[in-house]
Amino acid sequence: MRGLLAFLLTALLAVNLLIYRQLQQLQQQVAALEAHTKQAETTQTVTTALLNKALPLLEQARAAMQRTDFEKARRLLAEASAQLDQASRTANAKAAPGLAWIRQQAQSLENQIHRR
Repeated sequence: MRGLLAFLLTALLAVNLLIYRQLQQLQQQVAALEAHTKQAETTQTVTTALLNKALPLLEQARAAMQRTDFEKARRLLAEASAQLDQASRTANAKAAPGLAWIRQQAQSLENQIHRR
């Protein structure tokens, strides 16, 4: 009887140890996922901030071109292109198509400015 009790206590201790190890692994995985999520959110915030700077600059460049102030339009377009370059480096895969479209619009505006 004592042997059976000792065996059951040993088995219970082994099961508890196994559960403890699994909990430790799960905690490590959760911490890694939280770090990855935080990094993705930071990247998204940086990209959004850069786009929030670049889009008004593109609009101002377009308006300057319509007023035939091509020097100002070139300067604003250069600033917007620099912001878009930085945004391209920080953007994730989901933002890439939208960023490519904005880059295409900037290129179109640049072509219009150079023709004049």
